[in-house]
Amino acid sequence: MDEKEYIDLFNNFKNLVDKQLEYFETDTENNHNLANSLPALISLINTIGYLRGQDEMFLNFRPRTYKQTYFYQVENEFEKRLEKLITRVLNSKEAEFYKTRLHIYFCDARTRSNNTITSLS
Repeated sequence: MDEKEYIDLFNNFKNLVDKQLEYFETDTENNHNLANSLPALISLINTIGYLRGQDEMFLNFRPRTYKQTYFYQVENEFEKRLEKLITRVLNSKEAEFYKTRLHIYFCDARTRSNNTITSLS
């Protein structure tokens, strides 16, 4: 993958995430749906960070690019938008559901997957 292809990958993924954020930003009535989907949104925005090199992801083999400042700008913008969505849910009756959903998404599901993999070995 050359520099242009990597920038195109970043931009294509950014556009998808942007559209998904827009969907939840405009659907202000359905906090349950948002609370259910927030863990996935967090993962998507983390991926934006990983594509720019957060936690040293992809740095060993992705092309160097002159767009690093742009990558940071996109990540920061998305983080601010995500924070507003999280605040909206935390200020709604769906706060406890959201916290439970986070635990299930990031902890329980991963633990079950690891136990399944271990039991298959």
